Amino acid sequence: AAPTPPDLPAFYAQMRTATGLRVRRSWRWMEDCLAHLRRRGTVRSAGADPTADEREAVYEQFLHADLRDIVYDPEDGEEDDEPGSVYDSLPSERDALVAALTRSMPDADGVSELPASFRSCMQVEELLDVGRDAETRLKLGPSELTPASGEQKRCLKMILSDGTHRGLVGLESLHIQDLSPHTLAGCKVRITGPVVVRLGILMLHEGNTLVLGGCVPELVALQRAAVAAARRRVGSGQDVTM
Repeated sequence: AAPTPPDLPAFYAQMRTATGLRVRRSWRWMEDCLAHLRRRGTVRSAGADPTADEREAVYEQFLHADLRDIVYDPEDGEEDDEPGSVYDSLPSERDALVAALTRSMPDADGVSELPASFRSCMQVEELLDVGRDAETRLKLGPSELTPASGEQKRCLKMILSDGTHRGLVGLESLHIQDLSPHTLAGCKVRITGPVVVRLGILMLHEGNTLVLGGCVPELVALQRAAVAAARRRVGSGQDVTM
């Protein structure tokens, strides 16, 4: 295999600090990202100490990328691009999440907790204010640009992905200031322990959830199409926003 470019570990270290994303050995997305930015002239360094502007450019690309394209999933059967790298020794957030979800199921304890050491970056793929009725949710869908009145009474339900686990469910147990029903799909959030997990649902609040921003254009297109389709079905007698 070709040697790893010297600036890749430095970029990944910065991204891990900024986002809480703990990747496992795969350099592929970062290599493609740096190649794209070099073609644009945004990144020029090839050393172990990228400039602040270069790190920021990579971070912006990360915020608007799909985590499925970034995070290495060992079940995919890929060969490790960098065996023995420092990332192999990181605690397994994947295992901690699976264990907490399993313990929180009704046939187990019903409630569990992710430890204080837990760190994960996830993207919000779907978001619904379950504190509102279906008609109101349609009126205040993600295509609206103005904030909803009385939003402090809301309760946001989120479908999340960390790049390997898809369909994770999070529930806003206390108001998260930088999330709203208008948040674009693919927005990145950093989740840190401890996190209570009840019946497979992550209980989220500002104390354990930091909104990083961004979106994934492909997911935003699906999000807007779903809202448009739901509005066309109004009057069918079902909750069209689910």
